[in-house]
Amino acid sequence: MSPRYRPLQPGLLVEGSDGPYLSTLVKRQLEQLILEYSSQTVLVLDCVVPDHVRTNASPTSVIAAAQ
Repeated sequence: MSPRYRPLQPGLLVEGSDGPYLSTLVKRQLEQLILEYSSQTVLVLDCVVPDHVRTNASPTSVIAAAQ
């Protein structure tokens, strides 16, 4: 029987060209936090970084949409 795990796929909205760097950093940090604090086996998938999303909306609107 294979081990059971919970998949986690983070999403990341970035400004500029920081997507590749930040997505690697976010994934690594999540893996470390889960390893330290979770009793579950969690598989952290690569971040989804949409490069086609552009907006001039206020930060409040962007955060509300992301939630």
